[in-house]
Amino acid sequence: MEQVNYGYDPRQEEQDREVRDYPLFSGKFEKVKYCQPLKDFRPEGEKQANRWVDSFMCVLFSLCKCIAYRMNWRMRTGVMTIQERAWLEGKKLIKDGKFNASDLFLGIMAHVVQYRGTSMKNGIETAKEVGLIAELLFPFRTEAKNWSELTAEPSEETKATAKEFLERYKLWYEDVGMNIRAMRAALDYGPLWVAGAAWYNQVNGVYQRVESTANHCFVVDTYIDVDGVKNDYWEAPDSYPTTDSNFIKKLAWNYKFWYVKQVDVEYLLEEQDIAETNQLLSEKDKPLYVAPADGHVNGYHFIKGVLLSFKQMWEAIFYGVKKIGGEVIEKLRF
Repeated sequence: MEQVNYGYDPRQEEQDREVRDYPLFSGKFEKVKYCQPLKDFRPEGEKQANRWVDSFMCVLFSLCKCIAYRMNWRMRTGVMTIQERAWLEGKKLIKDGKFNASDLFLGIMAHVVQYRGTSMKNGIETAKEVGLIAELLFPFRTEAKNWSELTAEPSEETKATAKEFLERYKLWYEDVGMNIRAMRAALDYGPLWVAGAAWYNQVNGVYQRVESTANHCFVVDTYIDVDGVKNDYWEAPDSYPTTDSNFIKKLAWNYKFWYVKQVDVEYLLEEQDIAETNQLLSEKDKPLYVAPADGHVNGYHFIKGVLLSFKQMWEAIFYGVKKIGGEVIEKLRF
């Protein structure tokens, strides 16, 4: 069986693992359960190749997905502060209501090698060093016709913008272990970042276990319990679509995974944001600036200079704003 490399380099992984990752539940950072199916927070599927050239950046495409799950969770569960949402929207890291960072930017900065790719360790360490920038600001180069065009160096301004992410967020990752029990338990806390042999031996729509060396990196976010193991399967959002619109692969319950990790995101300014908001809400004699629901200023809602989402604007109304109206920011009092 001829094996194609989609961008994962297991030899580099072994070299990079001289310093072992933290084991699962190491206590190095606080793990937070999702308490909802992970598929509720799935990022948009994105293809790692255009019609002319493959990026071999599966490591970075899957890494950005892992980060997006937690960021989408933060937005949709009300954990995200007004100031955090404001900053993300200002940096265009939210696209169509979902977090979306540039996979290509990380791939270039990680020095992905054509036809070989890179390791997961190098991928996450690169992200921790260079930060993230929005897909909208550094999109995948769909018209690049060769490797040089695809991987042209980002500008210094782009690199500086990406670094700003690290002033607000810290990226963590842990080893999960390559057994079903550990993997299923870890899914309560987020998607799994895995390597595997792709894509061979599909039976009735489910990819079966093969013993080949890993050649691809992807995400696993769901275990489907069908009948007590035999026909159970994992769901894996991938960077190659099975159809024009479906990126989800089904993998047999005993699929052979390699180097299973879990990535998480810590927001560093939460206490500061909460203190600022509490101070604002306590100053009832001072004006509150709110953009109306039926209007906007540059597409954003504001509260005293802080961006508000639509939902957060109505929370401001709940706290005492008496009137909303007009197409410009109005000066209102409690």
